[in-house]
Amino acid sequence: MGLFGFGKKKKSAENIEDENKEENKIDSSAEDSEKSADSDAESQNDAERTVQRGPWDINDENVIEFEDTHLQLGSIYLPFMKDIKIFVKKEKDVEFLSGITISFRTSSLEIEPFAAPRSSGLWDKHRENLIASNPGAEETEGTFGKEVILPVSIEGGKTFKTRIVAVDGPRWMLRGIFTGPAASENGEEKEALEEFFSRIVVDRGSVPIAPESLLPMTAPKTPEDRKKERGETDDLQKPDGPLTPAEQVESETVLRRGPVFSEMR
Repeated sequence: MGLFGFGKKKKSAENIEDENKEENKIDSSAEDSEKSADSDAESQNDAERTVQRGPWDINDENVIEFEDTHLQLGSIYLPFMKDIKIFVKKEKDVEFLSGITISFRTSSLEIEPFAAPRSSGLWDKHRENLIASNPGAEETEGTFGKEVILPVSIEGGKTFKTRIVAVDGPRWMLRGIFTGPAASENGEEKEALEEFFSRIVVDRGSVPIAPESLLPMTAPKTPEDRKKERGETDDLQKPDGPLTPAEQVESETVLRRGPVFSEMR
């Protein structure tokens, strides 16, 4: 009886050990599954962040809505955003605009779309040239990848920092030059102008343009303007949130609400 009893206890101990091993396997499997799920979720979040980050090409499969929410200036579509002002530069007797500057509080963003070769992008080349020709320039990693911090001297010996970013697209490069607090410190101004830059949509078009030449930028057209050109008269869909389309009212000051346009000659 003692033997059976001992044997029974021994068998129970072995069963318990086996059960513990099995439980450890289950726990380990559950932990691995949980880690895998977390990893998949992180990968999905990273993918979503990548998908949501622009600037965009007009033919991108996942391009954001822009037809009823953006202002067109020739080859680029700019988002309507609260408290943003847009200034365009046009030389006399020249068909296209020569510059576009976005202003938000005490910071600004100059936008330049360039044609690029089909084989490769331009930003690596431009970044290397900037650093080589400006001893005070620094390369750093930012929201849109590699960017250049470039000190600029003005009259009186004062120096301020500019931050130059660029994104290569299919046969185009969009460059942005940040000045003011958005160039040198984190905060609302940097976030707002980076959000603006990330929501720009570029239309390279099919017309041959020499690489490193500016893509054509023209006088602003609101969604209403474009709809009239297409002969559509029904009301546009109004977007939610701060991106609200505005009406064109004058040639010098184009929009009643949202961006305000001024022409600099």
